[in-house]
Amino acid sequence: MSLSYFPSIIKQELIITTACNMSCSYCFEHSSEKYDHMSKKVAFRAVDFLVEQSRDSEWVELTFIGGEPLLEFELIRSVIRYALQKEITKRIGFNITTNGILLNEEHLRFFRDNNCRFLLSIDGTKETNDACRKMRNGQSQYEILRQKMPHLKSYQPWQGARVTVLPKTVKRLAKNIRNLHQELKINQFVIGFATGIDWTDEQIGDYCFGLKEVFEFLLQERINNENPRLRIGLVEVGLIDEAYAANISTGWGCGAGSGRIAVAPDGTLYGCTKLAFAAKDQVKKYALGNIFDGFTEIQNRLTLLNHTEDIRPKCQNCSLARRCNGGCYAANLTDTGCIFQPSDTYCKLIYAQITAADYARKRLKELGLNNVSWLSETKNVNTANIS
Repeated sequence: MSLSYFPSIIKQELIITTACNMSCSYCFEHSSEKYDHMSKKVAFRAVDFLVEQSRDSEWVELTFIGGEPLLEFELIRSVIRYALQKEITKRIGFNITTNGILLNEEHLRFFRDNNCRFLLSIDGTKETNDACRKMRNGQSQYEILRQKMPHLKSYQPWQGARVTVLPKTVKRLAKNIRNLHQELKINQFVIGFATGIDWTDEQIGDYCFGLKEVFEFLLQERINNENPRLRIGLVEVGLIDEAYAANISTGWGCGAGSGRIAVAPDGTLYGCTKLAFAAKDQVKKYALGNIFDGFTEIQNRLTLLNHTEDIRPKCQNCSLARRCNGGCYAANLTDTGCIFQPSDTYCKLIYAQITAADYARKRLKELGLNNVSWLSETKNVNTANIS
């Protein structure tokens, strides 16, 4: 089969270690008894592989993932230097998702000088965060970041955070976002619900209500501030745009195995990081190959590319199917054993998000604000790579 049949790879996640200095209750890796670490040989080859597979693309993006990637800072530094020394014309962007505990002056200076942006994982107030994101030594991640934040922002003024919502914290969703923005001065939020755990219908209703409250907070911040310093992905253009609401989107899937891939510590290729962990006991069925031999499991990659309604029986008669994009491969695999079959709970949570998005669009129209891009406009700020 011709290489041109497959899309170029422009985004790559490097799982450089599965070790972590925290033990979060919802982490898809926390149950592991053995930690894996990527070698420099694998990491360097992964960079070469990304450049090769990006073909004619003018840019590529490399994200360091864990575990806690800062446990392998020397490897990160070596990889970034290796990538920047390559004689190529492509622009290379670097990202790292971290709990922030280990961030120090050396890290911050290196990331600033080499255009590597860091995204923090933190879920809310001290009460919320300490309840589900526990440090192995008993300290509070929230308190550590609260003390560090002025220094972190002196190097990266626009700070993003990934917030995971759990059933036991969902009632505090809006409070958590307000606290992180007002107290820790975090500017941009990637909000997602925890998968692989039980949600009641009442808790799902609370999630929808919480998202509406979050939107109202965002709305007021943007109305009351000439130069707003807040963005929240779930209530921006993506879900509230008229094209999505009119159900004319033709996209399916999240891009896993299509425009982006993940590289496990041993060099095995997967569609994404979550799928790498979810499928680690079914490698033959879901691995795409390895960075030394390339995409050797062609059928597995074709399976990820063939994300049409025809092979999603549960989605075929759903009026919201194209706004949902069929769910998360990894979550589906964990919940139902099939990457194309979302659980009832997952569908309800997505419905809650879409309901909140429709509410947001209606509120904007009531206020005469028909340009939804207004929600994400910023002035003189670099917000790149927070996604």
